[in-house]
Amino acid sequence: MMPQILTPNDLSKYSVAIFDLDGTLCDTQKDIFQIFRAVLVENGFPPASDDLIRIGPPLEDVFAEIAGKRAEEPIVMELTREFRRRYDASDYPDSHLYPGVEQLLRKLKAKGVYLAVATNKRAYPTRRLLEIKGILSMFDLMISIDTVGRRWSKAEMLEKILAEANQPASEAIFFGDTTGDLLAAKKQRVASVAALYGYGKPEELCREMPDFHCQSLLNL
Repeated sequence: MMPQILTPNDLSKYSVAIFDLDGTLCDTQKDIFQIFRAVLVENGFPPASDDLIRIGPPLEDVFAEIAGKRAEEPIVMELTREFRRRYDASDYPDSHLYPGVEQLLRKLKAKGVYLAVATNKRAYPTRRLLEIKGILSMFDLMISIDTVGRRWSKAEMLEKILAEANQPASEAIFFGDTTGDLLAAKKQRVASVAALYGYGKPEELCREMPDFHCQSLLNL
């Protein structure tokens, strides 16, 4: 069963809007895939196909899954370090905001909505990417997987954002493109929006029964 489509009237009921980054605010796939493949090939692994490189889970987990039995923990950590070094130095030329992102953020900001990012990307590339794409200043708070020096779950990120915004869960809505995003929202009793334009499979996202779905941010 397809969840209810998110409308501007629905969105107007919330005073806190939280967004995942990769696959929700920004299409980062091309830059990530290019660096992923370069790191693998230069370390003696075959280039991975698109379906093996997953955006969203922690890098160590993805490298371990792709490299398989050949990659013991020290090798996985070296691959991860090299990816991070290259990605942090990138200007993200092939990463682009999804249509409607900037307009939506400006509209929400003008209405006094508290805007936040909850992402499994590390803090440094998160800030750098959002600054390069011109939307960093619109957010009141960003929680990354390594904020305050520890690995955060998405549910913990949402809990922290609600605390910082000083708002109850009933006042917040979370846009995400993975089942993990939707499950985190459900755990924290935050309204969830399945970003069907992102990297997740629509049928898998809808199976989690989010409160809303969104095919495009242009309609908001």
